[in-house]
Amino acid sequence: MDPTVVVAIISAAAVAITGAFTYAGVRFTQRQARLAAERTAEFERAAAERAEALERRSVDAQAFERARATWDAHVEDLTEQVDALRTEAERLREEARQLRQRLDDLEVGRAADRVRIRELTAYARDLLRILAHHEITYPPPPEGLEL
Repeated sequence: MDPTVVVAIISAAAVAITGAFTYAGVRFTQRQARLAAERTAEFERAAAERAEALERRSVDAQAFERARATWDAHVEDLTEQVDALRTEAERLREEARQLRQRLDDLEVGRAADRVRIRELTAYARDLLRILAHHEITYPPPPEGLEL
């Protein structure tokens, strides 16, 4: 074999091998670029989703704060109402206690008055009998007072 043919075959083989490596390198680079683009797109999509979630949380947090402020205002208003009602209830309990005491005092006085009326009625009857026994004239007794 002629050395030029051998060199030509070796050169052709080297060109074929270099071409194959170049083709494989280009394919590998394209695949890596495509994967990098996919990863970048996925990363950007995830970043956008995180940004949207952060925005939603921010909006939710603002809505929560507004609702919390409204809630706190209602709680404060209801607390004031409860305090006012407790004060009013205490005042009414004291007034009821005073009225019960007054009623008890009136009942005691009424019972004492009844006893006194019975005593006076008995005394008046005794006086009228004595007057009648001695035939002394006297005004007629009031209606309902029996001798």
